[in-house]
Amino acid sequence: MTMVKQNTKSTLNKKLSKKKKAELVNKLDNAVKSISKRNLYFVSGNKEKYFSVVDSTTKKPIFKEIPISEAAQMIVKLCNTTSKTKINKVKGTIENVLTKNGRELNKHINDLFFYNYTIRTTKDIDKLIITEARKDMSLNYYYKVKDDMMCQIQNQFTEVIDYKKM
Repeated sequence: MTMVKQNTKSTLNKKLSKKKKAELVNKLDNAVKSISKRNLYFVSGNKEKYFSVVDSTTKKPIFKEIPISEAAQMIVKLCNTTSKTKINKVKGTIENVLTKNGRELNKHINDLFFYNYTIRTTKDIDKLIITEARKDMSLNYYYKVKDDMMCQIQNQFTEVIDYKKM
């Protein structure tokens, strides 16, 4: 019985001295201050399968309607390592890149849905072969537009990014 009590008994001193409390309060204050000064952005999705990059301090999206999650994650990584004034410099050009390439990406995504449906439901072998060829072409165009968009986003940030923080 005494062995059980001894094993379950807490060995920690539950009371902190005033000095240790003050040190702990100072450490917590410093941690909160250092975190609140940093840029913190995150990705948020919506029902239409678009992504947004949201500023954690204002809870407002700074980039909206990003068609692919990889681009949103890259923008978050780049924004977290760049100051807010530098982000504002490239915001307009990045929105133009997202708008221009987003339309093309959405077109190819819709085409791919249509081609997959046609391949599943068709009985005509000629139609099947033609649809598969069109699907391959659309998939290649999708990857090309996606890579171009990612490169353009990266290039916009390379002028203002602080590589020492990465």
